[in-house]
Amino acid sequence: MTIIVTAAVRRGRLGAAIIMTQLFTAPTVAAADPPTCGQGVLQDVQVVRDLVPSASTVHVTRWQGREGRTGTYVYVSPSMRERVTYRVTLALHGRTYVAESPGDAFWHYDPRKLGPGGDVPACVDGRTLVITRPDGKTYAPRLVYMEFRP
Repeated sequence: MTIIVTAAVRRGRLGAAIIMTQLFTAPTVAAADPPTCGQGVLQDVQVVRDLVPSASTVHVTRWQGREGRTGTYVYVSPSMRERVTYRVTLALHGRTYVAESPGDAFWHYDPRKLGPGGDVPACVDGRTLVITRPDGKTYAPRLVYMEFRP
């Protein structure tokens, strides 16, 4: 439901009337979809590597050696960095789900350890694909795509 409220009418510098309107969207009352759970088949795990811009830093060090010699070291860090993203494809209840998660840091889980082609317990909860890992913890990448299979 959308509510439009006209807040005020005033004159601008050129004498034209300016009408200030604000648009509100009221949430509809509906129950959230329950999570879809079951044994899914992990079809594919891809590693996507791309370059993204990052902040560049410059570090300058001046030195003085023996016999009065001086010099300068300059280090400039690169302005691009590599971003790693894991893309997981899972089949569950006649649908194919594709989800992505970051893989830049050492604490991010590597889904290649799950082994493509294997059955994994999985749930789809809103925009999250929740896969139970072999160690009992959950891996929850963000859904980016879903398609129905006939």
